[in-house]
Amino acid sequence: MEGTHKGEWLGRKPTNKRLVFTGADIDKVFDGKIVEHGGAVNTFETLFREGLIKPEECPDKSGEN
Repeated sequence: MEGTHKGEWLGRKPTNKRLVFTGADIDKVFDGKIVEHGGAVNTFETLFREGLIKPEECPDKSGEN
């Protein structure tokens, strides 16, 4: 799947970057027809690489800084 980031998304201004996402589709075929469909897209890798998402620092739960 691919597209150009032209509009605001989750508060992020458009970058006009071409984004390419990888994924997998899984179809169940019965009697020559698709009767069930499922799939997943890896959005994290592309959004992270293009700087559209960033990891947040986890608070130190030990009480030490």
